[in-house]
Amino acid sequence: MIEDWALASAGVLMDDQPEAALPAFKIFERWATAELGPDSPAVAQAIARQAWCEARLGHRAEACRLYERALELLQATVGNENNACKQISEFLASDCGEADLEGTPLAAEAAGPHTLEGLPRFNPLRFRGGDPLAGIEALEGRMEAAGRQLGIPSPGQLAPEEAEAQGYTLGRMMREIGEFEIAVEVFEDYERWASEKYGPEHYYVLQAVHQLAYCYRRLGLFSESCRLYQRTIDIGRSRNPEHPYNRVLEADIEDWCPPVPEQLEYGVSLRIMEDGQFLDAAGGLETYEVWAGREHGTGDRYVMDALIQRARCHEALGDQAEACRLYRRVLARVGDDGSYPVEEIERFVAEHCQAFPGTDEEPARAPLGERWGPRLLADMEPHLESVADVLGSVAHYDEAIAAYEAAQAWLERDQGPHSEAVAAVLASRAWCHTQIGEQELACRLYERALRIFETLERLDDELARSIDEYLESSCR
Repeated sequence: MIEDWALASAGVLMDDQPEAALPAFKIFERWATAELGPDSPAVAQAIARQAWCEARLGHRAEACRLYERALELLQATVGNENNACKQISEFLASDCGEADLEGTPLAAEAAGPHTLEGLPRFNPLRFRGGDPLAGIEALEGRMEAAGRQLGIPSPGQLAPEEAEAQGYTLGRMMREIGEFEIAVEVFEDYERWASEKYGPEHYYVLQAVHQLAYCYRRLGLFSESCRLYQRTIDIGRSRNPEHPYNRVLEADIEDWCPPVPEQLEYGVSLRIMEDGQFLDAAGGLETYEVWAGREHGTGDRYVMDALIQRARCHEALGDQAEACRLYRRVLARVGDDGSYPVEEIERFVAEHCQAFPGTDEEPARAPLGERWGPRLLADMEPHLESVADVLGSVAHYDEAIAAYEAAQAWLERDQGPHSEAVAAVLASRAWCHTQIGEQELACRLYERALRIFETLERLDDELARSIDEYLESSCR
């Protein structure tokens, strides 16, 4: 069965050869309707891809008709609040209201939704029970075979001629089917190769950096994605300062860059859970879990903490099925470890999860970065001290230190470097360092805090006196 590869094969082609990709999307739509059902998100994706190709080819009326079809299907299945519905609705409102829509091709950045966000991606490897790490040669072979049978050019023809560069095509395919972690590895290898061979501002490097920015965003690693998008803009402006896509990217990243660092999302999420913002907290905890898993390993205590709090968010939202799935993941990993609330979790599973049999495996779902976006750092800076307090209270001391450092930087800009608020944050930072055994650094921070109180002539302040007593007993 080769039709299940049509979406990925044509998706790699569509940017450069929309006319060649269009028939393959139609083939996939027919196959997906029969095999997966007419309400499958994969059908909507295929229809939207056809619409995008028609728009690029100048067939705007047909593009609008197809986007309307996709929107009707999604409204009946996922609802108007889904990101995919919002994307299509915005395009229809802005570009499909004129009477004469024919004959005017749209630029790539304005041709409607390219890939519908907020929907599960169709992954032919997982659909067939395959292994996405089975090898580059096997995967490229499937792409080549799909291209021949579907009558479309080989996606490999789009890559540079050098053999080392063929990984770019594989990365594009991994991106298309939602294997973003594999795509990141492939594009990073490609970027290194292209930079060494052609220089750091070559078009191939620009391609790789742009793809990496997209993949990191979809993984929920927003800070790295912002850095890479800015690098894409910098390279693009160096190569062609007037290219309109530079402005498109700049406008996009203004909405979400720089984000709250992933390292601090655990504290942010606990803080907003106190205000009942459980849905946003669940998103923040998930991006934190991704970051902590990459930073410390998936079995680390920080990852387990995030899983438990995510489950509590879904429990509070009444989403018992997701809470049960997450609690089972915790139990499968921690066993009877007494440092976790194992008995409490077991009671919940016994009482509420009989109707939701399952495993600790992640279900097929849209990527994190398509379902949730981070808060802007600028919006959270005034609240970072309270975030740090929360992190310190749950023994996430290294993350509390990072939050206090960020809070201190903001306070120094807002109130000046010698304010009482800065002194208090320095003292809180110092206390966290004492908890992880960094006594010398703690003493230096307490000394800095005391000097601020001295400058303010506030040595009689209760905090100043307690700092002085600590310094006398533990540092001098």
